Amino acid sequence: MGKGYGESPIRVLRRCDILAVRVTLTAGAAPIIFKIAHVDLYFFYDIDVAALALEISCNDISLAAAQDAMFRMGRAYPAYWDADGNAGHCPVLVEWLAADGSVLGRSDYENRNKFLAFVCQHRSPCIAAHWEFLLRPLVPHYSDDKGLLRYRLLEYYRMPMMANLALEGVERVARADCVRLALTLGPGEGCPKRADWGWVGYLGGGRHRSGQHEREPVRTDHYSQGRQGDLYGQSLF
Repeated sequence: MGKGYGESPIRVLRRCDILAVRVTLTAGAAPIIFKIAHVDLYFFYDIDVAALALEISCNDISLAAAQDAMFRMGRAYPAYWDADGNAGHCPVLVEWLAADGSVLGRSDYENRNKFLAFVCQHRSPCIAAHWEFLLRPLVPHYSDDKGLLRYRLLEYYRMPMMANLALEGVERVARADCVRLALTLGPGEGCPKRADWGWVGYLGGGRHRSGQHEREPVRTDHYSQGRQGDLYGQSLF
């Protein structure tokens, strides 16, 4: 149900059917279940912009798991796939759960052909299936699905986020972990070097701030020639 604020052009819609999200961060890792506090969609009618707000929580997980969750979750689509077909720096699987534990929607980061075919055809990124589910009944602008309202991605593929962590023995947290938390990097050994805080390299082959190899989504001439590559562009509208 929408909630208005007087004459304000802002309206907030809340989903109440999704109670939790089950996330498998890496291959072979045990799934982590996060409780969902709220899923809200903010409509700004005067500028035709909508913003999705998702709040989740979890207890009794390791610091490394928390770091990895912050690093991998919130990816609208993969930036690349590795040789094994795993989506780069994305969770292996994300599942929205109902109150009875049934799966309402799941991610499809591993579906490389879908993402590449979409961007080759539309010159616009395709968001992962679980985010599409969360935004229904809205439908993507270039989708063949029918819907009264259509949307396009405005921001960078890594969604803005804020996290609050409660730690036992916080004085034992290493400086390297504090830096990684501040920069929203995944778990790792040692403190990231200053040179690793930004992108090192050139188009198509950079080194991520965490020291892990990652590719930035960028536009290339591959798509004007109708070729499918590992990189695809992000569109700003």
